[in-house]
Amino acid sequence: MRDNNKENNTIIEHTKIMLSEETIGVLLVLVSIFFFGLQPVLSKYAVGFIHPLFLGALLALVGSIVPVPILLKKREINELVSKKNLAYLLLIAISGTVVTSILFLVGAQLTSGINASLLLQAEPIYATLLGFYILKEQVTGKQVFAMFLIMSGVGVIVYGGTLSMNLGDILILLTPIGWQLAHVTVKTIVKQTGTYVIAASRFLYAGIILLMLSTIFGVNQFDLLSQPHYFGLILFLGFMVAVGYILWVEALKRISLMKATTLIAPYPIISVISAWFILSELPSVFQITGLVAVIIGMYIAGRIESTRRD
Repeated sequence: MRDNNKENNTIIEHTKIMLSEETIGVLLVLVSIFFFGLQPVLSKYAVGFIHPLFLGALLALVGSIVPVPILLKKREINELVSKKNLAYLLLIAISGTVVTSILFLVGAQLTSGINASLLLQAEPIYATLLGFYILKEQVTGKQVFAMFLIMSGVGVIVYGGTLSMNLGDILILLTPIGWQLAHVTVKTIVKQTGTYVIAASRFLYAGIILLMLSTIFGVNQFDLLSQPHYFGLILFLGFMVAVGYILWVEALKRISLMKATTLIAPYPIISVISAWFILSELPSVFQITGLVAVIIGMYIAGRIESTRRD
């Protein structure tokens, strides 16, 4: 019996050694792909009957239900109003959720569900620039080539057979800038605050701000919450956003912002498939071609080890 216990302990120790922080970070990103893949399509479906401001407020408030109880249990709820980190936490909430919710949900009303997902793939470009200039992350020749492929893919998706872009496409392209500004802030403070403080403050503060805006503009739709179909969709989408974000923050503790952002590449595949079933949207030749270029570019970048400049 003791020999079996020793063998089990040895296996566990070997597993811990094999699973480096870099590997764990990569695995966390890969698991989060499912959550990020469904989010654009379900959001596109939801804004068909819920105002973007009100929807954004509800999703953020539902999202806070996941991390807030954990902070209460750990007796760390006071960290949400800590003077040392409050400015950072508000910046994460405003840039990462308030602004991006408005840009994305309004943009999703004006373009297709597939485009809404694929155009978000411009995010690695912003991640590379901010990672290089602010976080001092290393940029190699391979990363530059990967960025070129990603930009080319996004260009093909936007082109779509014509040289015109609608307002929805522009708003979707601007959305990842807010996410990346929030991610840079997260990388700066995550080790001193913890994942759940960041997640709770982001969703709770953003939910309150968005609900205030929704109330000011008179677009609240609380009557929808009495209908099981809408209420269930909001709960599911809110929890999905929260869990995906918690996994994402845990990944950012372990790998570079550029690598994490590029590894998330395959999620548009889930978006395209779900858009087919949920929104009855079939991808065009341009969308598929652009997606392939984006994924190849992200695959190349994802294989580059996270390093910092001296």
